[in-house]
Amino acid sequence: MQIKGLGNSINKLHEQYKKHEKAKVEVGEKKQTDKLEISEEAKLLQSQNISGKEAAQIRDKISAGFYNSEEVLNKVAEAILKELYQN
Repeated sequence: MQIKGLGNSINKLHEQYKKHEKAKVEVGEKKQTDKLEISEEAKLLQSQNISGKEAAQIRDKISAGFYNSEEVLNKVAEAILKELYQN
């Protein structure tokens, strides 16, 4: 079995990569960053802080599976349908 090296292929790829990186720096390419937009409604809700006691009650209901009950799911489904048909 004969094993052939990669030869100049690696060197050519490396040179192309270096040229590309240098061009990005010269052009002054800006780094892309993540962006977060918070709606006015969310800001309003955030300003209406709930107490620690209320937060604990909500956590307890989540842990107990309260929001997965048929009753709650039906109420949510009804509210969604009502909202869809109003618009």
